Amino acid sequence: MSNRDGAERKSSGSLTNWSPRVLRATTDPVQRIGTWAATTIVMIRLLVAMALVQWIPLGRWGWSLGSATPSATTPLPQLTVIDPDTRAMARRIERAAWRLPFTVKCLPQAMVLQWWLKRTGRGGSLVIAVHANDRESGDCWHAWVEQGGVILIGDCERSEYRPLVAFQTLAHAG
Repeated sequence: MSNRDGAERKSSGSLTNWSPRVLRATTDPVQRIGTWAATTIVMIRLLVAMALVQWIPLGRWGWSLGSATPSATTPLPQLTVIDPDTRAMARRIERAAWRLPFTVKCLPQAMVLQWWLKRTGRGGSLVIAVHANDRESGDCWHAWVEQGGVILIGDCERSEYRPLVAFQTLAHAG
């Protein structure tokens, strides 16, 4: 038996329980394979981003992130609503990074999201910053992507970091 959304209902005694999201995700093998494939593609992009960060100077690939501007002088338009697809992609990137057998730092994760924002015509800003007080530790650098002042990936306490550069992509109308 299915409802108007196409989700199937499961009967347990006299109670009928159903959840469109859960049932669609678990009963549709094509959708499940699609999710696995999408996560695998994100994992490959994370590996590419890690290789770029590790072996190739930023000046050679920075253009792929958008236009570089000094972060302190870059006003961002304030959005009231973040696109659900954008939030979902940020979660997929975090999940793909978690599934890899090694640690994926913040910059490759931010790069993959910024590439996606640019490719899909959504605006965003990848910010590279340095810790304001602790510059001796190995984690004094941080990167995140924000949209309308909301951090999508690379969550941190902004007041603890001093932004150095921001790579911006502009949203396309439509």
